[in-house]
Amino acid sequence: MKVLELFGGIGSPRKALKRLNIGFEVVDYVEIDKYAVKSYNAIYNENYLSQDILQWDKDLEVDLIFHGSPCQDFSLAGKQRGGEEDSGTRSSLLFETVRIVKKLNPKYIIWENVKSVLNKKHIDTFNSYLNYLEELGYTNYFKVLNAKDFNIPQNRERVYTVSIFNDISKSFKFPNKIELKFNLSDFLESNVDKKYFLSDKMIQYIASTNKKWTGNNNGALINKNIASCINTAEGTRRCDASNYISKLYPNNYDLQDHLSIKNATKKGYINGYIGDGVDLAYPNSTTRRGRVQNKKSNTITTSDNLGVIVAGQFQPKDRDYKRKGIKRTEQFEIRKDNISNTVLTRASKNMAMINNLQIRKFTPLECFRLMGFDDIDYKRASLVNSNTQLYKQAGNSIVVNVLEAIFKELFKEKLKWNLIKNR
Repeated sequence: MKVLELFGGIGSPRKALKRLNIGFEVVDYVEIDKYAVKSYNAIYNENYLSQDILQWDKDLEVDLIFHGSPCQDFSLAGKQRGGEEDSGTRSSLLFETVRIVKKLNPKYIIWENVKSVLNKKHIDTFNSYLNYLEELGYTNYFKVLNAKDFNIPQNRERVYTVSIFNDISKSFKFPNKIELKFNLSDFLESNVDKKYFLSDKMIQYIASTNKKWTGNNNGALINKNIASCINTAEGTRRCDASNYISKLYPNNYDLQDHLSIKNATKKGYINGYIGDGVDLAYPNSTTRRGRVQNKKSNTITTSDNLGVIVAGQFQPKDRDYKRKGIKRTEQFEIRKDNISNTVLTRASKNMAMINNLQIRKFTPLECFRLMGFDDIDYKRASLVNSNTQLYKQAGNSIVVNVLEAIFKELFKEKLKWNLIKNR
């Protein structure tokens, strides 16, 4: 199967096809961003140069065209300039794909873009694209799919359009949801540089003091000698949990188990817990919703404005070493001013201070993981690009796991034949 990648980025379609062991050949890769091209070449051991789709006009034999045209002018986060044909916006480059389809007449076309392309403001552009393909003999299928439904703990909704030439059977169906077996914590690095952690000031911007909190865990202690009464939701609802165990802390120390993050709800905040993803953009905003994702990431963007809540470090006072018999280790950092680097709680004057919860940004590697790429892919790309570019490339990419599921449905007969052939 001969594949043409338009607006190719770091090659999600290629990664998905490779994992499925479908016989394919990339006949060309079109991407204008020279930094994305460098990462693509590093990941797949290629030697492509950047290409402008406006100038691309080659005669090739192609079976599948995959294009993830620019979404900036459709996205709610952008200026909503739209993608009408000949409008000159980046999103209008969508119609360059139509031009290329007319020339090459592939069997399959797959397009991915933001969910807002279906909004009232942009639906005419979306329908124009479908109508062009219908006139050329294609049957179109489209559906909004979320990465979290394909075993990636990221809340990322995108519309996928599959167009099949001369599709007499009209039997294509989008894949069913897959149970999410991973938490965000499964995708995180264990040792992260301190530069990724937010300062006190930044945490105060996004945190909202919740003085009305009355949950069972309010004021709870860690490693208590006697457990609190086990209630009917113990261990199932985090807000009702009242017993904590940790090898890191000594007995009977206060533990704050959540942060209250500003959020445009009636309460004005939403509680975030260890392992929850946090949207850090516009930190002092009171109009943003959905800032905290339960054990998942918000949609990966092209910048480093996403984070995760993690457990802090235990910071005992100097005098507590003798009283508590705590050994000095690199893990237990002491500060002479008795001030934690982030949110802290105080027990009695004879008890240590605990740096309870911290928020840090995702690392570029974690962003690659949340887009379905392997660590080796990130490692190769990181050798040729800066963190700034790596964040951008991850945010512009397509979740590999979703594409795998689509390809499985689209090429299931081919996969069955390969299975029989390889027995």
